[in-house]
Amino acid sequence: IYIEDRIKYIATCLTPDGAEFSELFADDPRRIVIVTTFIAILELACIGQIRLKQHSIFGKLWVYPANLNIEEAIKIYAENH
Repeated sequence: IYIEDRIKYIATCLTPDGAEFSELFADDPRRIVIVTTFIAILELACIGQIRLKQHSIFGKLWVYPANLNIEEAIKIYAENH
């Protein structure tokens, strides 16, 4: 499983209203997929393609698109790794 694949998957899960963090892991419970998805989320946040928000202390974590462009995100990721 590749980080680029998980970036694409995350992008398909996000709507303008966002997605709950845990929903991004629901499609495949294998450990490698969970780890790869988490890394993809961190990469997308790092390059400013998504925003993470927690509305209250100990509340659910939400993921929102922020200028999300799949091709650009994958290109930036590939250039940096």
